[in-house]
Order: sequence, then C-alpha cells, then structure tokens
Amino acid sequence: MDASRPIVLFLAAFALALAPAEAVWAQPKPKPAVEPSAKDQARVLFEKGTTALGDKDFKTAAQLLSEAEGLFHAPTTLYYLGTAQMELGLLLEAQASFKRVAEEKLSPKASDAFKKAQAESKKALTDLDARIPSVLVTVEPAGSPGVTVTMNGKPLEGVVLGEKSRINPGSYQFEAKAEGLVSAKLTVAAAERTTADVRLVLQPVGKPQVEQAVIVQPVGDEWPAGRVASIPIMITGGALAVAGGVLLGLSAVKRSEADDRYDQCPTCEAEVTSLDDQATLFGNLGIGFAAVGGAAVLSGALMFALLGESGPEAPEAGEVSFLLGVPQASGVGAGLRIQLQ
Repeated sequence: MDASRPIVLFLAAFALALAPAEAVWAQPKPKPAVEPSAKDQARVLFEKGTTALGDKDFKTAAQLLSEAEGLFHAPTTLYYLGTAQMELGLLLEAQASFKRVAEEKLSPKASDAFKKAQAESKKALTDLDARIPSVLVTVEPAGSPGVTVTMNGKPLEGVVLGEKSRINPGSYQFEAKAEGLVSAKLTVAAAERTTADVRLVLQPVGKPQVEQAVIVQPVGDEWPAGRVASIPIMITGGALAVAGGVLLGLSAVKRSEADDRYDQCPTCEAEVTSLDDQATLFGNLGIGFAAVGGAAVLSGALMFALLGESGPEAPEAGEVSFLLGVPQASGVGAGLRIQLQ
C-alpha cells in the first residue's frame, strides 16, 4: 500500500470538516421569474376584453382591448375595440379604429382571422359613417373681434367654427363671448343621423338674452345602402300590383261582355268563346302581376325596416371564437396565440 495514501485521505477529511455546511449541501438557486413579453400580456388582456364584450360590459372591454392594442397590435384586437367603442356611443373613436383595420396592408400570409377582421371593419364603416351626427356652429354678427366659443365649458375641440363638424352623440352646451358681448347658452342633443345648426347671437353683456332655437334635422341623404335599394323595389312592386288590378278589372269586364253576348245571341258561340278567352287571359295576367307586385312591396318594406340600423353587433362567446378562426368550443379569446404571431 502506498504510504502517502493515508495522508491524502486524512487531509481531504480535514478539509471537508472545515468547509461551511451550507457550501457542502447547497442546492442550485432557482432562476428568477421571466417577465411576460408584451405579446403575452396583450394576449391575456385580449382574452379578458373579448369576454367582457361578450358579457355586454362595453366600458371594461374597451379599456382592456385598448391596453392590449397598446402593448401589441393585432387587427382582431382593434376590430373588437371599435365594436366596444361603438356600443358606448363613441362613434368617432370607433370609426378611427375600424378605419385603421380597413386600411391596413395585410401580409399575403396573414391569417384568416386578420382578413375577417378587416372585412368586418370595412362593412362597419359603411353604416357608421351615416350614423355620426354633425354640428354647424356660427356666431352672429360675423367678424366680431375677440370671439371665443366654448363647448361644455371648454374651448372648441374637434369642431371648426363656421364648418359642419362631426361629433359623438350626446348633449352639448355652446356659448360665445367677445369684447363686451355674450351669447345665450345653447344646449344641443345631438342624435345619430342628425345635423344641428347652432347659431350663437352675441348681445351686450347685461342685456336680456334672446331666446334662441337650435335646429336639429335628420340627415335625409345619408341612408344606408339597404334602405336606398328598398325604395325602387317598393315602387316597382307597387306599379306591378296596380297593373295587376287593372288587368283583373279588364277580365271582369270581358267576362261580363261574354255573359251579355250569350244572353243576346245563344248561337254566337265563337264570339262568346273569344270574349271568355280574353277574360281568362287578363285574369291570369292580373293575378300574376298582383302576386309579384305584392311580394316586391313586402320585400322592399322588410329591407327598409331591417337594414336601416345595420352594423356589427357585440359578439357572443361563440361569435368571438368564430372571428378568431378557432372552434367555438374553445371559448372566448382562445386562439389568440395565432392572432399575435
């Protein structure tokens, strides 16, 4: 046996005895938790936001989806944000959201969900544009020095004096002031599809203010395409129905003539038969025209009633999943991994 071996073993045991216990038995330190990426955070917010949207909690949905979009852009997120904004009456903000999605240049390899969101945004813009109310604010007398106009107590924002400007639906109070002059405060209830003509008449300070009326009128030339198309359908149907009624009247006249002729001349079979044939022809044509015309009028009326207020509805859970391109059984927000890649 090598004489040096016991010495080596003794020194190793001595060193081990002197080493701190924690150094001997130390375990590997756990790695610090990795912070979730912006995409992961956006995914969580999107999932919560679409759930709130399906539950009709539009305010919460708009807040969550806005935060998700701020962290990581996705056309689907922006489309749903626009839907929530529209339900809250923020039509201008919804229009901006839908417009961004509609005008975005998608990659040729973009997912079906992105393409679907873009198509839905374009459809939403068509009706939304006609729904946004407008206001025209003017001050009289024109050219008064130092004129300032306030809306709800603040300087005009988004409204240009003397020009038709678009605003969200709601209640607004306007007032104009100039050097030694002030107008009455006018309150306007801006409803969808209307234009408000706000004329602020300046009067000397301290004098009784003249009662002023705000003219709010429907925007008649901005009907949705469905309603516009329904009008010629109803007109055509009405014309066909009238023509059918006229033909039925002629049929009755011919039938009466045939009966009278038979009473006068029982042997004039050919003439009576001819009159009967004419009555039958006019009757059949009249019934056909009246039936087609009535159907056209009914179809046009249904189009006019049902397509007047079209627009994207807040999706239910299954609808959200459908737009995302994932099975409905997966639930709201599932499949966001695909959308954010």
